[in-house]
Amino acid sequence: MPLYIDFHDLDDFNEKTLEALKQGHKLDLAVQEKYNVQYKHYYLSKDNKKAYCVMEGPDRESCEAVHREAHGSLACNIVEVELSQYDAILGLPKNELDGMNLHEDGTIDSGFRTILLINTLPSASTEPTETFQFTRYYTEYLNQLKMVLSQYGGRELTAGKSETTFAFTSCMNALRCSIALREQITLLNNRLRDKMIRFENTIVLDAGEPVTRNDKFFGDTLQLARRLSHRGKDGDIVISSCVHEHAQPPAQAHLKVTGSEDERFINSIMAILEHRLKDDNFNVPELSKRAGISRPQLYRKIHNLFDRSPNHLIHEMRLRESVRLIHKKFGNISEIAYEVGYNNPSYFAKCFLKRFGMLPSSYNARQIPSA
Repeated sequence: MPLYIDFHDLDDFNEKTLEALKQGHKLDLAVQEKYNVQYKHYYLSKDNKKAYCVMEGPDRESCEAVHREAHGSLACNIVEVELSQYDAILGLPKNELDGMNLHEDGTIDSGFRTILLINTLPSASTEPTETFQFTRYYTEYLNQLKMVLSQYGGRELTAGKSETTFAFTSCMNALRCSIALREQITLLNNRLRDKMIRFENTIVLDAGEPVTRNDKFFGDTLQLARRLSHRGKDGDIVISSCVHEHAQPPAQAHLKVTGSEDERFINSIMAILEHRLKDDNFNVPELSKRAGISRPQLYRKIHNLFDRSPNHLIHEMRLRESVRLIHKKFGNISEIAYEVGYNNPSYFAKCFLKRFGMLPSSYNARQIPSA
């Protein structure tokens, strides 16, 4: 049966709350068979005053019906989640107390997790020849990543050709891992310098809760991590305000820290760009209009956050999206050019060559293997 997770807002967090949740879970167990549902366990966040229930059932309605009949406390939202995704992010339960998840040390597991995202863009210093061996070097690159990640308790969530994500129970371990990754990738790129190959990378850390109003499991956290990746340039580690608050990294770590107000602006701007990216008529004046700020203000804010002009940011997003579509085998190069907002495939190829050191046709012919 499908796996679901929901969330409930709590009025308070005290001993009465713990007892009420314990009794509520028992009531769910007493009713669940009637609706062919199996309530498994729940997470409890003291900081957010929320509870997250995990269950299997034929559909959302059946899961909600159990809560309704058992105690009348309905969830604010319920989302379906793949078992592999659930295990990767939350990890297998270590201990339980009357259905409540606990960490190995016996403390309450809040469900709060940190996501580490690695955005990878292979590039070449010159147009590659037939000896340009993507497969060999990319495999080595991946092995280096996984070796470091395993040392810090990272659990693989996705392993794509341009984006890899891992989940951590410990925010501090995720931060330490990101610094170790940067060092390891730098060493590898230095070794590959004479091969005219470089793996550009940006590492992003964000953290959050399993379910919000978003319809996807850890949807808000993953979405912000992807959007924050555009802040970074090669070798940068970008962290969210949430990670900064929980990990409190030292200044000498050389991180790009994003404030909560900046995150709201980034989410707003990125939502516009993602929606209009394939529109070849979309430009900076239109972005300014839709963002509701003047062009000088837009330029200042985007330049301060992304270290790029608005026009450069639009082009960078289009080119990164074109790489993703090449990996997906979306279509031929002309079709990909149109899909990312270039109405002239020749101009697209020129921009691609300038950015990545190779033509999109060469990139397509020498595709790196699936991870």
